[in-house]
Amino acid sequence: IAPASIRDAAVELARQGAVDGVFLSCTNLRTLDLIEEVERATGLPCLSSNQVLCWHLAQLARITADVPGRLGRLPDAPPGQSRSSPA
Repeated sequence: IAPASIRDAAVELARQGAVDGVFLSCTNLRTLDLIEEVERATGLPCLSSNQVLCWHLAQLARITADVPGRLGRLPDAPPGQSRSSPA
């Protein structure tokens, strides 16, 4: 599946109803490079299954990755709070 097709489908679905975020599921899709683009187009947090798996493994191993913005909004937010939530 072409990345543009994945992006277009995610953006279209996000615009169809009241949703809190976008989840790109399937570990065999190359979605990491689409996360920021989908977030910009929809104004919503976007997560992918591979991204979430890596993020969780890093937390379990107590590894802090310094890649602000590269993995989308949620990994940059304090625990229990999305980046768009009031501080």
